[in-house]
Amino acid sequence: MPDRANEASSSSPPAAGDRGELPGTAASDAEPTAAKRAPFVVVLGMHRSGTSLCSHILGRLGIAMADQPEAQPSNPKGQWERPEIVDRHDRILALFGRGYLTPLHDLPLPSGWWLDPAVGEIRREIVSFLEQKLVAGAPFGFKDPRTARLLPLWHQIFDELRLDPKIILCVRSPAQVARSLEERDGLPSDLGEHRWFVYTAEILRHLRNFATCVIEYEAWFDDAADNLDKLSRFLGLPAQPEFATAIAEIVDRELRHDDRQREPQHFLVRALYELVRRFDVAEAARTEITEILDQLAAFEQLQRPLQLELEQLSRLFATRMRGVGQQGSRGPVSWRDPAVAAEWQKLMTKADQSEALRSRLRQVLQQRAELDAALARAQQQAALRDRAAEETAQELIALRRQIEEREVAPVEASASPGAQRDQASTGQGARREASPPEQEG
Repeated sequence: MPDRANEASSSSPPAAGDRGELPGTAASDAEPTAAKRAPFVVVLGMHRSGTSLCSHILGRLGIAMADQPEAQPSNPKGQWERPEIVDRHDRILALFGRGYLTPLHDLPLPSGWWLDPAVGEIRREIVSFLEQKLVAGAPFGFKDPRTARLLPLWHQIFDELRLDPKIILCVRSPAQVARSLEERDGLPSDLGEHRWFVYTAEILRHLRNFATCVIEYEAWFDDAADNLDKLSRFLGLPAQPEFATAIAEIVDRELRHDDRQREPQHFLVRALYELVRRFDVAEAARTEITEILDQLAAFEQLQRPLQLELEQLSRLFATRMRGVGQQGSRGPVSWRDPAVAAEWQKLMTKADQSEALRSRLRQVLQQRAELDAALARAQQQAALRDRAAEETAQELIALRRQIEEREVAPVEASASPGAQRDQASTGQGARREASPPEQEG
């Protein structure tokens, strides 16, 4: 299978009809034929944004949202998810190293990821499951926050099954989502807000012209009847006045733990939050969102080299961690796993020790280089001295020869016959000059 994490998600997803614009959708935008066909409902939204609460209420309104709600400590009234879909979503994310509990989860998926043969096989499994579940005339739906990252896949599924989904977009303050994620998953609040931004941007980028209704989590506690009426009108469901009393059992104020004073930290997160709240009622908000998404796509291309470096590092660490509490092909590495954190600390300690050794080695090598340079200079100077000594020795030899030649020349001259005659005549003359003059008589 090809390396699936080497490209940023820049290719356009498969078209599902004419889906080139963000939808101008609200409860009033439902198609005239909606009443003739049971709605296929998809609940979208970031984790901890009230998707389970909304699905629970939809279930009470008659939409088949889950076979078994499966209560969890983080959701005492049920997750309201379909494991047949959630598990397959997890498998797709794992194919590209984007599992929920991995450091790479928030990075863009590879370009054209939905065309991968392995993804195609999983898509066929989902289609088969839906074909078994969809019954003519019966409202059906599902909820899984991971769908936000995988909407291009669902465009293919909707086309194949000829479905016109009704999208319910659950929105909650990013600050409260981050707080809840920190409590449940140990995800730092700044990363929680970033994840909210990534999910929301992915949803808005791939909604196309699907009919969409925005449901705010906080409104369930401020005016549940208003949210309920909005949902009923959007889905074309008959009014159920008696349901107003039953909704109090679902909307449990004791399960709301919002910090009312907490606001999103980053201005871009705050801006997108305010825009998405008006997404289904204000054209200006949708236009501004489109501009933000265009800029985001350009930035994703800019940061692609950094993304590739991070992926390489994560793969290296994942390989290192295979023997530390990880099972077989589980693959994803959670930095928040205690075993992983402990091993990471060991690696950091070893890295610090290795860096200290490398630093010492660099010092030794520097000292060695300095000594080698000094030795080379000494050898050069010694060579110069040897050369000078040799030249001096040669000069001494030449001087000795000159002296010897000068000493030998006079001796040879005195020993020759001519020199002896000259010496004799010189001697006689000397004697005549030396004899006393004769006395005159």
